[in-house]
Amino acid sequence: MCIRDRPGYGYAKVSKSVSEGWGEMMERYLEQRESLRKVIQLVDIRHAPSKQDVEMYQYLRHFGLDGIVVATKADKISRNQLPKQIKLIRQTLKLSAEDVVIPVSALKKTGYEELLDVMEEILED
Repeated sequence: MCIRDRPGYGYAKVSKSVSEGWGEMMERYLEQRESLRKVIQLVDIRHAPSKQDVEMYQYLRHFGLDGIVVATKADKISRNQLPKQIKLIRQTLKLSAEDVVIPVSALKKTGYEELLDVMEEILED
């Protein structure tokens, strides 16, 4: 298994010309990585997925990669808001019932076990 961190697109502090080149880089990466099986997309649970989040998810689908979405910053919303925000993420990204959304919190260290379990399942396939 190889895990790669690709550049973010939402809040990166780089020039527009640099960030515009990321789309081409990602396309080459996704097209040329025959061994690539899954991509984990990070989204901020506090907000509806951005236009860039939606485009990235559609892009992944185009390349036949089904979804694992990690909803970050889960500690920043109440327990009552959690199911509502997950539903919003699912609707905005047009996720299927099989697509996985895992809320995680780096601060409270929650969601890691579920994420590791999903990653382990991928490795076993």
